[in-house]
Amino acid sequence: MRRNNGKVLFNDEYNAWPSGPVVANVYSFYALYVDGQIKPRYVEKMPNLNDNEKEIIDYVIKKTIDMDTVDLVNLSTLEFPLFNKYYNEDDLMHEQIIPKNE
Repeated sequence: MRRNNGKVLFNDEYNAWPSGPVVANVYSFYALYVDGQIKPRYVEKMPNLNDNEKEIIDYVIKKTIDMDTVDLVNLSTLEFPLFNKYYNEDDLMHEQIIPKNE
């Protein structure tokens, strides 16, 4: 949002899960690849992204591509203060939403 004039790239809600912010439907889509390499899957409708949005996604990929799981969890929990504000370890269903306006 910071790089996109305050606008979200995707309309999905982010839940505060133990390993960091998670988009639940994306997790469900790729969950079968636990501890394995994610293989391309057919996606019926790809989002229509403008050049700025593509640059933002490329930037995030370049910054995170060499990170392992621990690095990604640390990045999303330690360096993302809103996560800690909304994460509730007692919520076993992980339904705490991180509001987009924050």
